[in-house]
Amino acid sequence: SQNAIPFQSGEKGRGLQAIRDIKAGELVFKATNNTIVFNYGHTWRKLLFAINERFADPGITCDMHVWSWVQDLYDGGPMKVVMDLDSGSLLNEGRDNVKGWEPPNVQCGRPDATRCDMDYYAYRDIKKGDELLIDYREFAFLDSWPAMGL
Repeated sequence: SQNAIPFQSGEKGRGLQAIRDIKAGELVFKATNNTIVFNYGHTWRKLLFAINERFADPGITCDMHVWSWVQDLYDGGPMKVVMDLDSGSLLNEGRDNVKGWEPPNVQCGRPDATRCDMDYYAYRDIKKGDELLIDYREFAFLDSWPAMGL
């Protein structure tokens, strides 16, 4: 992205940091062809098992699990497992008005969108050097893994 770079974000691990000032409503980055959408939970699980068997580092499998979530892609649509293997995988979580959390400054989808369209926009003005944070609850159905058979 021309707007952010990966960096070490203290206890959170990896994150994304703004490399310039970004205005509210401005596109921060677009998802690439490195975002995978799984129609079936068992297909996602098979991929994780295959990665775990093929690579000596089990951390890769754990990372891929963390980079995944469940959502519907359109109102009333079926649930899907989505896995980010691009800049989106580095977005740490922020929460508004929750003690101990930094507020989010990025959202998935245009400011007027009702769904995450895999493009990420500034939720508020972001200063150069700020960590990019998103509230996962805006697009990920955190309790919907069972709906995918997982």
